[in-house]
Amino acid sequence: MENKIKLVGAGNIGSRYLEGLAKYEGSLEIDVSDINKNSLNLVEQNFFEKNLNKNKHKVLFDNNDRKKNYDLIIIATSSKERSKIIAKYKSDFEIKFWLIEKVLEQSSENVNNILSFLYNNEKNIAWVNTPRRIMNFYAKLKKKINNSIPQRIYLNGGLWGMACNAIHFIDMVEWLTDQKIISVDTTNVDSEWIKSKRKGFYEITGELNIKYSKGTQLILRSDPLIKDYIINIEMNDKDCWQINEKKGIMKNSNGDNIFGNLDYISDTTHDIIKNILNFNSCGLTNIKDSCRQHNIFLDALLDHWNKHNNKKDTTVPIT
Repeated sequence: MENKIKLVGAGNIGSRYLEGLAKYEGSLEIDVSDINKNSLNLVEQNFFEKNLNKNKHKVLFDNNDRKKNYDLIIIATSSKERSKIIAKYKSDFEIKFWLIEKVLEQSSENVNNILSFLYNNEKNIAWVNTPRRIMNFYAKLKKKINNSIPQRIYLNGGLWGMACNAIHFIDMVEWLTDQKIISVDTTNVDSEWIKSKRKGFYEITGELNIKYSKGTQLILRSDPLIKDYIINIEMNDKDCWQINEKKGIMKNSNGDNIFGNLDYISDTTHDIIKNILNFNSCGLTNIKDSCRQHNIFLDALLDHWNKHNNKKDTTVPIT
C-alpha cells in the first residue's frame, strides 16, 4: 500500500525535501504544490531531468488538491502566513502527521495558532525540522559531554542568516544540554535590519544573547567581516570544544577530536519519513517544544524590529 505524502512549497527547501522523499524505499504517492507556478515547473523539470525518481514513486506536480487525506504533509513554504496554510489543511483534509520547516511563523500569536491546530495531548503528530539533534555528528558530541552543563556556547560567524537560522542553535543547545530557553536579549543586535536575498524578508547582524534554565549562555554573533563561523563550547576553565561544521571537525582542548559532517535535508528526509510512517515518531523537535522556543525568540526580535524601525508591527519579517 502506498503512503500518501503532500509537499507544500516547491522552492529551494521544498526541492530538497523532494530529493529526500525520492530516496525512500517504500511506495509513495507524492503531491507537490506551490502557489508560484514557475517554482513548481522548475522543480518538476529538475526532478525528471536528474532522474531522481529511481524508486518509481507516483509524483504529481499540481496545485489542484485532488486527495482529501494524507499520511504526512510537509510544509516547506516561507514563514509568512504559514499558520493560515496549516489552518486550511487542518480544516479541509485528513492528515495523520505533519513536518514543518522553520522558522515556524513571524509572531508568537501566529505560532500559538499553529500549536492550537496541531497539538495532540495523546501523541506527537507534528515536528519541526531543526535537525542537528538527529545528526550523528552532534550525537557523538552529546555522548562526550555526558550530561555536563556548558557554561557558554559561542558562535561567531559572518552573514550566516542569524534571524532565519538562530532557532537551529537555540534548539540544538536545548537538546545537547537538557535545558530550556528562558530569554533572548537583543541589546547587542545591530540597529539596522538588512534586506534578505528573498524579497520582503530581512536579516540581522550583531549579537544575540540567549540564556537557559540551568545557566548555560548561548551567544550568536553575525559579523559581515567574518567569512566562516566557528562554535566554541566552554565546559569549564580547562575544557572547551571548538566546532568547525564546514570542515566537519570538533576539537576538544584535551586533544580529543570528533569527525563528521552536517547532513542535508535531501540526506535526512527519507529516514525521517520512514520513522514517522513506520513508528509514528522521529527524533526531531515536537511541535509543542518548538513553539515554546519560537515564542521567546520571535517576541524578542519583534520588539527589536519595532523599536529600531519606529513601527508597531505585529509580525517580524523573517523567513
